[in-house]
Amino acid sequence: NAIPEGGAENWSAERILDLEADVIFMTYRTDRNQTPQDAIDAIEAVVPGWCDLLHACREGQVVILPRAEATSASYDALMAMSMAVLATFSFGDIKSLNP
Repeated sequence: NAIPEGGAENWSAERILDLEADVIFMTYRTDRNQTPQDAIDAIEAVVPGWCDLLHACREGQVVILPRAEATSASYDALMAMSMAVLATFSFGDIKSLNP
């Protein structure tokens, strides 16, 4: 809520505990040959045990998506992201969507 409309804010990984939520979306960079596990490993390196500290992760409610698809401004990419979000909240078991 503190970010102004149309604005952005960069957070360091140390602030991960401020992200308490029911569902967490994370991204990884395919242009660097990263995998979803690389995103998890990067956070674990900065905040060991982070998954035990956040409700969404403890409950298996972390959705990890390729960053290029998650941030692209093309209509196809926006539709793909809309479908990913819709699917995440349409299934009763978010865990089934995790890689």
